[in-house]
Amino acid sequence: MHTFLYEFPSAPPVEDEAANREALEYACKQVEADPDDGIFWILRGHCHYRLGEVQEACDAYRHAHDLGEGTNHAHFYYGSCLMELGRFNDAMEPFRLQLMAIPDHRDSLFLLGLLYRLSDMREESDRLLERVRDIDTEFYEHMFAEYAEILAKDHEDPMIKEGLIQAARELRRER
Repeated sequence: MHTFLYEFPSAPPVEDEAANREALEYACKQVEADPDDGIFWILRGHCHYRLGEVQEACDAYRHAHDLGEGTNHAHFYYGSCLMELGRFNDAMEPFRLQLMAIPDHRDSLFLLGLLYRLSDMREESDRLLERVRDIDTEFYEHMFAEYAEILAKDHEDPMIKEGLIQAARELRRER
């Protein structure tokens, strides 16, 4: 059982940079003490993310992802950071792994559906988005309204990539 000083990941970002730095220091010490504990890599990723250090967060989440921390959403966090960094092709695999660990992971279904749309895999995209609708109709309707323009665009439209980054940020902040 892990005990954290800060509520992660569902708490809204802490505005106090000093508190985030303190939490990061704690997470780094825990990772150093036990580098095979994926939970502390996730905590470290959260701290970096809250400090606006997306690349560092991505690196920490990758460690948790590599350790197989799928039930703790590590694959989702890693994939969403990859999307924010514009690494769309790389983001697909973490979302697929997250769905293997948690098949109804709504946010992974949605983001992978958008990535499939970008890759011109319309049938696969539609299948995932239909699952999102079946799991959480209210979320589906909100996200569809928010990103309908992206979903309607041709997969080669440059605006789709900016929309994907925005979607990843929105879903990441909700966690």
